[in-house]
Amino acid sequence: KIQPEDYLVSGGVDAVLASSLSALGVNSIDAVLLHQPPQPPDPPVEGGPAANTQGVAARELVEPALDAWRQLSRHREAGRIKELGVSNFDSRMLQALAEAISEDGSMAPVELVQAKWSVFHRG
Repeated sequence: KIQPEDYLVSGGVDAVLASSLSALGVNSIDAVLLHQPPQPPDPPVEGGPAANTQGVAARELVEPALDAWRQLSRHREAGRIKELGVSNFDSRMLQALAEAISEDGSMAPVELVQAKWSVFHRG
């Protein structure tokens, strides 16, 4: 899994993938996931939630992840990654990402989805 703090910086995807391939001593990885969607800035509302995504367009929320997805798609095409996916993206973010990928035409599809799950917070 690649964390937002890694995939949102220039060269972050390449660095994480190179490090993982080297540490594992392999030429390819079976699956790579974007660990979670980027979080919008905290709302300027006193006492508001830390990551308020209500009222924010899903496409706007996944837009920062699209560059990382393009990079991962190139690595997949080169054979360094076998499958790409996401983790902890809610259904509207997943739909927005899938639509953006489809519109672009040059990126790999979402092949794996790890749903958000918590032993402490169900539902």
